[in-house]
Amino acid sequence: MISDNTNKKPHFLLVAITGGIASGKSTVAEALKAPNIKLIDADILARKAVNENLEILKQIVDVFGLSILDQSGKLNRRRMAEIIFSDSSAKLRLEAIIHPEVQRLLEVELFNLPKTIKVVLYLIPLLVEAKVELTRFDLIVAVLTDPEITLERILARDQISKELALRKIHSQATNEQKMSVSDYIIYNNGTFEELHENIQNFSLFLKAYLEDRSL
Repeated sequence: MISDNTNKKPHFLLVAITGGIASGKSTVAEALKAPNIKLIDADILARKAVNENLEILKQIVDVFGLSILDQSGKLNRRRMAEIIFSDSSAKLRLEAIIHPEVQRLLEVELFNLPKTIKVVLYLIPLLVEAKVELTRFDLIVAVLTDPEITLERILARDQISKELALRKIHSQATNEQKMSVSDYIIYNNGTFEELHENIQNFSLFLKAYLEDRSL
């Protein structure tokens, strides 16, 4: 939420961008990038945590067994997804292993930011589910899509069964939960042109917010 936390490094705003599957959150984040705006993707940090930290991978294998590895010994993400979307407790166990390392990697990136960066966009789909400390963010932005539109997009994009698509949707926080922690909502129920207009409106809001903070 909007915060006056003075413990943050003073030269940038930390803005969380969250949203459910197929909401268009990545499209929004990419559209907002600029020379003074840095995008950090929590999903990329999670992949880095698993691919580059053998201890993390070992912990995952200890919990879920060798069957979640592919022939090269790396995490079989498709198999892992099947497990966590069919078992909410498995999802929580996986997140408990990965999220601390993701948090550490985020802190490293933030520490090494050049002074020219004025805004950090942290793309974090599981903002609500991961119980992240919300007060550390200057702004929280939710990209929302109505559930029926979300289902249509997943089926068209991923070519999966309706049952699996619904399991993915229901494994995430609801729109209402995301709205309850957000400072700004970007709706994505229409055309790309309508989404672009909503992104431009947020850009103006962010510019005014930056000027008010004199960053």
